[in-house]
Amino acid sequence: MSPAPPEIHEHYPGALRTGDYLQKVRDALTRRDVSVDSTLASVCTCRDELAGAFGLHVRGIWGPVFDVASLGGVPAMGPAGWVSALGHIPDTHGRGCLLAFGLSHIGIDGDGTLGFVTRAGQDRPNPACGALSVLLESARQGDVPTAIDPDDFEATRLGLRLIDRSAVPSLAELTATAADTSGADLWTALDEVGLWQDHDVAVCWGTQIHGPDGTEWISHRGAWFASSDGVRQPLDVE
Repeated sequence: MSPAPPEIHEHYPGALRTGDYLQKVRDALTRRDVSVDSTLASVCTCRDELAGAFGLHVRGIWGPVFDVASLGGVPAMGPAGWVSALGHIPDTHGRGCLLAFGLSHIGIDGDGTLGFVTRAGQDRPNPACGALSVLLESARQGDVPTAIDPDDFEATRLGLRLIDRSAVPSLAELTATAADTSGADLWTALDEVGLWQDHDVAVCWGTQIHGPDGTEWISHRGAWFASSDGVRQPLDVE
């Protein structure tokens, strides 16, 4: 497994290349007797085109992916969307598994600048995550949403979900909060429908890191698993 370069390791020690991280997830599920053929993967990343690369990696292992993308990587999909997703879980051999990934994302440019990345076709860095950067700047100016705006649903929901009006975080802190919130919200949505009664459930969350020269890394933050007893247990992805 490739070690992270210094500019990434400084902020995210232990970060893994995306393929190495996903192999660890696969190995952890195999130890739980969960097969690739019985698993539907869902991916909640930011809508940013850079973040979409993660879903392609997941597809390479688990096949077609149910896309839950939303601003900042925090799920905004409602019950109707989840009912649709759950109906796609393989059940040819009985009990299947839903594997849900929830990822915030951040850039680290070649000079080690956190929160920026130089995208293909551009000659200067720009913010990543753009949505979290805009939210953070608004919070610094005291402009935090107090209610959901139907015309800007995802952005205002993101602000309500992530920003504590009493303390403005750093970008790194906000990105970590987005990752943890994504994992918690994914689990809440799946637990509310009692999915574990019919299928196994695995939820993995962390931060996707866009490094120099198009490299991609994952900083794992946590994973849960539940089988037929509904008891949430740690999934060993370390």
